[in-house]
Amino acid sequence: MKTAVIEISTSHEECLYSQALFMENTEIELDVFIHPKLNAQILPYKELFNTIFFVKERKGLFKNIRGSIQLLKSLKAYDLLIFNTASSSKVIRNTVFFLNLYPKIKCIGLLHNTKKLNKSFTQKIISTKIKKYFVLADHLIQSYPKNIKLNSFYPIFFPVSNIVIRKDKNDIWIVIPGRIDLSRRNYSILLNALEKAENLLNIKFIFLGKLLNITEEGSALLSQFKSSKFSSQIVTFDRFIENEEYHAYLSKADMVMPLLKHDNSYLTNKISGSFNLAYAHKKPLLSQDFFNEIDDLAGQTVFYNEENLHSILEKINQRKLKYPAFKNLDKWSFQNQKTSYLNFIDLPQQ
Repeated sequence: MKTAVIEISTSHEECLYSQALFMENTEIELDVFIHPKLNAQILPYKELFNTIFFVKERKGLFKNIRGSIQLLKSLKAYDLLIFNTASSSKVIRNTVFFLNLYPKIKCIGLLHNTKKLNKSFTQKIISTKIKKYFVLADHLIQSYPKNIKLNSFYPIFFPVSNIVIRKDKNDIWIVIPGRIDLSRRNYSILLNALEKAENLLNIKFIFLGKLLNITEEGSALLSQFKSSKFSSQIVTFDRFIENEEYHAYLSKADMVMPLLKHDNSYLTNKISGSFNLAYAHKKPLLSQDFFNEIDDLAGQTVFYNEENLHSILEKINQRKLKYPAFKNLDKWSFQNQKTSYLNFIDLPQQ
């Protein structure tokens, strides 16, 4: 079956490898259409694709229409199309809508925020063709329009990193994945905890993402961390971290700390990539207790609040806090994830 996965934005490359791996050694002949900026990131697993095509969304009405027509011409030769980000993009919206002219072509999408199913006019247009969507956690499968089917898969499989990261035997690494993002993350709760804590000298806080020190607010945040009494325990990056190095750090982490703001959308409509990275590397999470409603976090998360974070960090530093054992649930096994994925795209395993 001639199949293509499409990602024309510069995001969500982390979802491509798992899908390609699921389709390996099946009757699927897999191509990928990606934004040129993702090329370096997929090079370690390029052999999973027959052909790699480059396409990107351009600004302007006529450029978008021309881009949609060009993409449509390429995609109409396929039996199955999987849109890795099936929302927001005008080029994807137009292309998927015109694919209604080709009823034999099956289309499936990944939805990174299920709220769009009820709130977005663009999503309604996309859903004239796409009736089946993947979401990225079980708790996001809810009741939506009757003609729409949802299924979860967890993109928690990544190429093995060959980079060796040095870690002192006494170090305890708490890794905060993702770029520095003031709109999504609550840095003040950690800053306040650092002010209250007495001794955290064994802990290193690794902000595993590019530090965007370009706004007044961002500069102020960086200044606060640098003036902390534990500034030598804080590791930041002013550059993009390539995938292999990124996962090398995660493999050495003791805990993953999402450090998210309170946002009800995480409980019902979307996930933080930090959760799936923790599942992928089998690391316990350190998370605010606001998120304890998420079933996947139960049993493998140390929950904190604003009042007790400093004392929890002190216990971690003293090695007096027993980390929860990561629950390696059957549903997260490669075989179960692959079977569920292939069944949803109507390709049962042989």
